[in-house]
Amino acid sequence: SERRNVSNLVFAMNPKDGSVVWTYSGREIPPSSISMGDGRLFLVDRAESETVGLDAPKIRAKKASSADMRTAVGLDATTGKVLWRRSVDLTGAAGGRYFQSLSSIYKNDVLVLFGIFIDGHHWKDFLAGDFENRRIVALSGSDGNPIWSKNIGYRVRPIVVGDALHAEPWAYSLYTGEQKTRTNPVTGRSEAWQFARPGHHCGAPAAAPHTMLARSYSLGYYDLDNDYGIMNFGGLRPGCWINFIPANGLVLMPESAAGCMCPFPNQCSVMFKHRD
Repeated sequence: SERRNVSNLVFAMNPKDGSVVWTYSGREIPPSSISMGDGRLFLVDRAESETVGLDAPKIRAKKASSADMRTAVGLDATTGKVLWRRSVDLTGAAGGRYFQSLSSIYKNDVLVLFGIFIDGHHWKDFLAGDFENRRIVALSGSDGNPIWSKNIGYRVRPIVVGDALHAEPWAYSLYTGEQKTRTNPVTGRSEAWQFARPGHHCGAPAAAPHTMLARSYSLGYYDLDNDYGIMNFGGLRPGCWINFIPANGLVLMPESAAGCMCPFPNQCSVMFKHRD
């Protein structure tokens, strides 16, 4: 369960001599909720903060309801000093059917909090709207103030590419939560941008600045600049989570199919490089 996969202490060590530089004591901190950026470390704890003032009546009302209240914390990554602490309602982002863990992404002063859900090819559930109560919350990395929050019936694990938050199968502005659109090439009408990966598709997408990668039967890749849709490199099956790694201009895919019963002819590691 989620409560077994938690820690009550976060600490920083000096890599030169192994000495502990600072510690932060908490109550129930999911390790997957920790992210870093711009000299700050962010985490989510189960305990609530001592928020007072204008927010206090709202927080007391939330506590009296069935809301899943957590405490988001921003620390100075060098000293461990608490920069801010804020109570936040993570109902829909921390729990529910197929829920695995609470996670976060930080970029450009936006801290995104969301749930990671297991991908079991639940198309029937998805099309029936059973995921519509899943929620994504965005806070300011500077002070923890809310930026946006909305229910998004996404499937697996969101990722950030540029200024876009991709919550499969849709995309949203990282800064406002506004849903991104595209022009339908056949009808000419504006419609919601969608990322569909046909075929067997366990695991979550990964991305580089111009390309999204995912399992779509075999390895699938999506040209985000030209919006070409999914293209495939056949004969190989990726692993069940993420083993396609975009790094330093290459895509590395170490073998991760051995032992699976999916009938693919080739079990090997592959490296891809850019071609004009």
